[in-house]
Amino acid sequence: MWSDNDGTFEDKHYRLDRTLSWPQALSCPHPPILVGGAGEKKTLRLMARYADSCNIFDSLELAHKLDVRREHCTAQLSVPVPFVRWS
Repeated sequence: MWSDNDGTFEDKHYRLDRTLSWPQALSCPHPPILVGGAGEKKTLRLMARYADSCNIFDSLELAHKLDVRREHCTAQLSVPVPFVRWS
């Protein structure tokens, strides 16, 4: 929907004659994606694959979660997404 191709789309649950996104997103190729959570098996892996930024709650396990996130980024061959610590 964020590409120049506005052709048809058909899936098990959806069928669209034209895939339009209007108004267009302000960012190209898509709006920034923020993923929040700290699940090591799924959420941190999704962060590594899709996120432009992340939100992980501060806890005693924070350093470990950031290490796991870094490992997932390495496995996905992606650059770790920015992490901002809020006080």
